[in-house]
Amino acid sequence: MDRLIRITTALAVATVAAVAAVISYRHAYELVSTYGESGLTARLVPFTVDGLILAASMLILDASRRNQPAPPLARWCLGAGILATTSSAPSGLPRPGRPRPRSMPQASACPGARCAAPGCAGPTQNWAPSPAWSRPS
Repeated sequence: MDRLIRITTALAVATVAAVAAVISYRHAYELVSTYGESGLTARLVPFTVDGLILAASMLILDASRRNQPAPPLARWCLGAGILATTSSAPSGLPRPGRPRPRSMPQASACPGARCAAPGCAGPTQNWAPSPAWSRPS
């Protein structure tokens, strides 16, 4: 019975890990492709973040099995990998070449009160949506 539990647990973990790996790869590949990378670079960049997480996790697991503290660099790498993968997740931000959603304010390059941009009232309006983004498409 213990063997069956171990086998089904390993299969469940492997299945969840495979699904997560595919989703993570697709998101990272789409992000890199969207911002101009193509070819081999776009295909390999997603492995850098996931590889960093995998290597750091294995180092921490190995240290744990040997009853040793986790190496600080492994912990830092794991944290950096998690931060990189979560910050690259789709966030609803507009992509290059696509219109900005009406609900998202546009950052202005307004230099201040002497700005000659139409509709600009100086620094207080730097983060106000421009009229062009407010109109229905």
